[in-house]
Amino acid sequence: MRISYKRIREREETLDELRRRRRSTGSKAESAEKKLAKMGPENKGLPGQTDLLEKLRQEMRSMDTEIVMEESKLGDFKRQCVSFCIRNEVS
Repeated sequence: MRISYKRIREREETLDELRRRRRSTGSKAESAEKKLAKMGPENKGLPGQTDLLEKLRQEMRSMDTEIVMEESKLGDFKRQCVSFCIRNEVS
């Protein structure tokens, strides 16, 4: 049973790390968006900043999908662990 708790904790920590990376990417995108809003259309860095913002947004969408999948997998894993522990406890 203790091993199951450790495995669950490891998966939760992995999910938390993924969420932290998502928040970090979100704040980078927000910063890039503010910088882009300040730029004029004749600014040389405009295309590069636009590309950076699009890249960050795509990365955020990808991480959102990954987070949802990991949350689902974690829920399934927890149910399996509980089921396994209950079956072994009754036996």
